[in-house]
Amino acid sequence: MENNKAFYTIMEADKFIPSNICRGMTEYITEAIRFKTLDDANNFMKNTNEERNFKIVRIKYVIENV
Repeated sequence: MENNKAFYTIMEADKFIPSNICRGMTEYITEAIRFKTLDDANNFMKNTNEERNFKIVRIKYVIENV
């Protein structure tokens, strides 16, 4: 993983698990739970409901001056 240019998160269909667990699933990436490593995301997945269709995704981004 490139330093500070990617992170991992968890999705179900087209929505993200929010970083605030008191909220429902969100379509906004800014509200998504984030993990620095794939191992961290996998460890979190061990505690999720296996009957749901959660998947780990890697988000890559570019920082640009505007």
